[in-house]
Amino acid sequence: MTLKTKITFQQILEAVKTLTPSQKKRLIIVINSSLKTQKQKSDFTSFLLSGPVFSKRQIEVITQNRKSLKSVADYYLLNPITSLILFFSNINSCSANCIK
Repeated sequence: MTLKTKITFQQILEAVKTLTPSQKKRLIIVINSSLKTQKQKSDFTSFLLSGPVFSKRQIEVITQNRKSLKSVADYYLLNPITSLILFFSNINSCSANCIK
């Protein structure tokens, strides 16, 4: 069960002032750990953003390769009998040539 309320910053400060010293220490530890986590996330984000980037030419080559692979895959998926014949003919030629 969750309960959502609107608390002003001033009310939070008043609540913190009523905490015992040990509770204040725990609160500081929790706040610092969440700040470290946020900093680590931003460090990771900046690391990723500063990494290598593909050039336009590399992206064109990747796109062309994907289209070529897709056309080959589509051919063999759309022509299963042909692909089976080619597969078994390659196995027979390999077994004849590979086994001595």
